[in-house]
Amino acid sequence: MVVLRGDTMLMTLAKERRWRRDDDGVDQIPIRWLGGKVNAGESYEAAALREVQEEVVAGVVLERTPVTYVGTRGTDVVEAEEADEDAAGPAPLLVSLRENGVRSVSYAGRLDAPPTVGDVPGLLWVPIDALQALAAGLPFSRFGDVGIELETTVEIPSGARAFLGGTGTEHLTRQVVARYGIGALRARSPEPAIQLA
Repeated sequence: MVVLRGDTMLMTLAKERRWRRDDDGVDQIPIRWLGGKVNAGESYEAAALREVQEEVVAGVVLERTPVTYVGTRGTDVVEAEEADEDAAGPAPLLVSLRENGVRSVSYAGRLDAPPTVGDVPGLLWVPIDALQALAAGLPFSRFGDVGIELETTVEIPSGARAFLGGTGTEHLTRQVVARYGIGALRARSPEPAIQLA
């Protein structure tokens, strides 16, 4: 899920079971987009709504987007496809494809209340221009230097570094911003497509 506040994006700290220590003893903590897995029998839209509510303890509105950006994992190929304006639900903002046919789907959304840490260890507002620093592995101690705001319910180990994944939705988002600008991530319609009550 892509939730923006100005030129910042709401993200989460990965759950602690995903944290790793590298060969030099430095803790590596993944930063993730909002969202998670689709349960059996659940639509992508329903999964997005459920996951965001679990992670940020707020309702979310999926917004209509005029374009869906489609990328293939492990490549720099991004295609822009016009959304079907007659569709009943929202078009995804981002679709990341894998060679085995599995895909991840992200929507543009807005929260109906300020976010609060839910079932994740922390929430971050990350400036779009700080995504490259995160991709390279940014020490938590430097978050303030690049304008990242962090709210966490756990202690971050001294010297820990945050990082983004190099493939999937994280990679596709960086590619879309680099190619089309931050405006590409903004929904164009003020009318919500689906809202979680």
